[in-house]
Amino acid sequence: MLLAQLYDRHADECVRSAEHSDNPARRALLLKCADQWRHEAQQLRATEDGAVSAPDLATLRDGRESARTSRRRERAG
Repeated sequence: MLLAQLYDRHADECVRSAEHSDNPARRALLLKCADQWRHEAQQLRATEDGAVSAPDLATLRDGRESARTSRRRERAG
């Protein structure tokens, strides 16, 4: 997997999280983060750095679990 593809996945996750957020400020921040991830992915594609390997899918899943835990804490608090 190319690093740019990993960035695209992060952007997609930010958009999905924004869609499920009831907090307008959090939603706006998540969408801003998605835009930044996409911008960085485009920058990588424009350079040779886009060919750098990204972490495997297990690492990605671990990151998503952390995001879920964070959302649960936010809802509980």
